[in-house]
This record gives sequence, structure tokens and C-alpha cells, in this order.
Amino acid sequence: MKKKKIVLQINIRKCDDIKEFVNISSQYAFPIHVVANHGMAHIDAKSLLGVISVDTINNCQLEITGSKRQQGVLEYINRIKQFVL
Repeated sequence: MKKKKIVLQINIRKCDDIKEFVNISSQYAFPIHVVANHGMAHIDAKSLLGVISVDTINNCQLEITGSKRQQGVLEYINRIKQFVL
């Protein structure tokens, strides 16, 4: 069975916020990716170096592989809501 992707628009402006975002993302087992540069960059949201290396302010998306019914997905979305547009 193919897993669904949940796509959210995000905006992270400060380095401290990027560290917090990566720290939260690292606590979950399901795949989470930051998509930047008009889809040209797919970065593991659990990688501090990776997330710092892309533009997280303009036209940036977050892809969560799973469903909202999957354990932890809604909790994760709630924890990162400060970064979601």
C-alpha cells in the first residue's frame, strides 16, 4: 500500500527556530522532508545541516509521509504549527 504525503507550507526565519524545528522533527520515526528551491531540493527535516542549507523563508514546503491517522502525525503537526503558514 502506497503511503500518502501530507504537504504543508512552512516558513522558518531564525537559526534558533531551525534548530527547534529539526529537534522536534528528529523525535518522530516517519519520513519528513523539507522541499525548497521550487522542488529542486528535498532535504531530510531531521538534518540540521540540510535544513540550514536551504531557503526556509520563501516558497518552502514540508512533506510528511504517512496519514493523519498514523500515530504521532497530528501531534507532530501541532508541535510545529508555529512554522506552518
